[in-house]
Amino acid sequence: MLRQPFRTGVDPSGWCGVRLEEDRAGEMDRRLEKTMREAAGAVELMWNHATVLGRFEGTGTLTSETAAALGMVGPAARATGLFHDVRKDHPYSIFRFTHIPVSTWDTGDVFARAYVRWLEMQRSSQFLRNQLRSLPRGNSPSSRSRRGEGTSWFP
Repeated sequence: MLRQPFRTGVDPSGWCGVRLEEDRAGEMDRRLEKTMREAAGAVELMWNHATVLGRFEGTGTLTSETAAALGMVGPAARATGLFHDVRKDHPYSIFRFTHIPVSTWDTGDVFARAYVRWLEMQRSSQFLRNQLRSLPRGNSPSSRSRRGEGTSWFP
C-alpha cells in the first residue's frame, strides 16, 4: 500500500517522498547553524545579566505536584521537574524510530521555563541537523506513481 503524503512529501508515519538536493541540504544546515549561533549569543546575554536573572529566579514558581494536579504539559511542566514528553511517552511519526532527549529543570520558576526552552532549542537543532544528514539525496523529485520507487524511510 502506497502511503499518501502531505503537501510536504512527508507524512506523520515518517514516509519521505521527495529527495533533498545536496546544495539545499547544505544551505539548510548552514542557516540552522547560524540561527543557533545567534540565539546562543542572545541567551548568553540574558543568562549573564543580573537584572534578568533577578526577575527570572524565584518568580512564578510552581511545584511538580501543582503542575501535575493542573494537568500541565510541555516545557512549563518539564520546568517543574516532571519528566513527561509526548514524543517519548506516546511516540508517533519519526519519534517512533528516534528521540530527542527530554529537557527538564526542577525549580519551577521563570528561569526554569526559559532554561528548558533553551535546552529544547539546542536539542531540536541537533535533531534537525542529524535528520538533514540522513535524508535521501538527489537532484530530482522522486516518483510517487509506482510503489516503492524513490521512497525512503528515515529513522
